Amino acid sequence: MTEKTIEQDIAGDNNRNAGNDYTEINLTIINIKVEVTNITVCADEKNLRDFEEEAEFIERFKFDANAEQRYQVLQLKQQLGLTDLNIRLLKRSGALSLPKDKPVKLHSDWIGYLACIILLALSGFVIFLLSSLIFIRGTNLPMQVVIVSGLAAIYWLFCRDLYRLSIKPAIILRDYGIGLGDTFILPSQ
Repeated sequence: MTEKTIEQDIAGDNNRNAGNDYTEINLTIINIKVEVTNITVCADEKNLRDFEEEAEFIERFKFDANAEQRYQVLQLKQQLGLTDLNIRLLKRSGALSLPKDKPVKLHSDWIGYLACIILLALSGFVIFLLSSLIFIRGTNLPMQVVIVSGLAAIYWLFCRDLYRLSIKPAIILRDYGIGLGDTFILPSQ
């Protein structure tokens, strides 16, 4: 017999390899690379950072405020238990106002809410009436379907925008204990 040399690289756990002689190697290679990619910050630290850094506050809430008003918005959020999304929605709808040199206030507008409901009902009635008139004439059915579908799509978009601007803020404020027509001003500390 001639002597043969067999080179083998063995890596892993419990490798068994049969060459000229039987070889069993229990080799464990541990190579752990730890990267910290997600650092959790507690709410108080995040609020403090957002209070101190105007850019962080703008990125978080999508509106600008001076230092005193940033502090009041964060206190309002913490006291009522509002979410960041609720704060953004309330600011966009006008329910959260930041008057200059005055405290931040929340106002649930019952007139806007009622006007929104009436406007949606009247718009729905007009769309229904127009759709009925188009189908009564009965000349070109495919064109009538296209027109009515377009009117329905416009009404749906209109309803969605009015809901976001008037109805949803009133619902959010009601859920946190501020009724229609009420104003909430953060008590000074």
